Amino acid sequence: MASAAQGESPPRIPITLLSGFLGAGKTTLLRQILENKGGYKVAVVVNDVAKVNIDSKLVRERTGPTDSELADCMELQNGCACCNASDELLQSILQLLRLSERRGYAYDRIIIELSGVAEPKNIRREFVEALQAEHVVMKQTQLQTMVTVVDSPSFTSLYSSKQDIIDRPDLCNEDGDEAEADSERKVVDLLVEQVECADYVVLNKTDLLEGQEQQLSLKATVATINPTAHVLSCEWGKVPLDTVMGPPQGSSWVASADDEDDLREAVRVAKELTKRRKGPDEKPIDDHSGHGQDHSDHQPDHGHGHSHSHGHGHGHTHQHSGEGHTEEDCKVCEAEKDKQETTSAAQRFGITSFVYTARLPFHPKRLMQVRHS
Repeated sequence: MASAAQGESPPRIPITLLSGFLGAGKTTLLRQILENKGGYKVAVVVNDVAKVNIDSKLVRERTGPTDSELADCMELQNGCACCNASDELLQSILQLLRLSERRGYAYDRIIIELSGVAEPKNIRREFVEALQAEHVVMKQTQLQTMVTVVDSPSFTSLYSSKQDIIDRPDLCNEDGDEAEADSERKVVDLLVEQVECADYVVLNKTDLLEGQEQQLSLKATVATINPTAHVLSCEWGKVPLDTVMGPPQGSSWVASADDEDDLREAVRVAKELTKRRKGPDEKPIDDHSGHGQDHSDHQPDHGHGHSHSHGHGHGHTHQHSGEGHTEEDCKVCEAEKDKQETTSAAQRFGITSFVYTARLPFHPKRLMQVRHS
């Protein structure tokens, strides 16, 4: 009462986004939450590009048209929430808020189930822009948690796929409906985005994996893609209620971030991993203070007459200067270089990289031929 008397606004309703390909188990997870939500008042926005929205029917069967103690549901009719139905998504949330006002109670949470082709970063961007524009919905709600459901048995094949989304209607549409996803984006690109843009990654159907080793490998891969996410393994979408109904755990903050934050976090994690590989007492390769090297303006000091090139990826060479620098010191530099290039990803997953530097550009036609070969 004191809060109301002082004119303080009520806390904003948290929103959870559920993303993942069709068949990963989003609806199963949602049904588990609705059946075991412990008295929470929940509203649901269902988004599917299928002509007949099976997911929405399942929710309505569970909630019932007159049972106000269960979930209210809004169904998007005009396609993917990150494309042509983005405005409809906010309008659906607004309708739910008005419905709760008429009924005299506030929701504890709003859960949005995205379609198989929805891009979670675009959805998050819609909320960021709505907040910046002071949209009426954002005065009463906030995007709090992003959850991605992964089909564990098919993850490896999807991760190594070269197909476009348009070539995989089974990941987007129900029961052989005509593909409405005209995206030429690669399947693996969207899969990686779904994992990257998540506070929780739910590895569903782990009972169908071949042994504990495959499950550990899958967890390690997902953790490499998104080091800050809380990774959960489950069967039939059975996860702790806090996964969808609570705030992010640990260091994850994806839902409150934007694209620039993602880039900064990726750089921070990369530096952290490099530091861990080198050990606490070792200095990064770029720190040549012990050798007396000068990188300023990329102008080497020719103090002792011999030179060698270090693969920093920015295409310059440098020479060592100062007395006391021996050939043994150069061998140490090369050892440091080799150690940096042998990353944990290369050791565990066979993923390697290299930097090619040249002043002349590639021939466009020949480059495209190599790319498509």
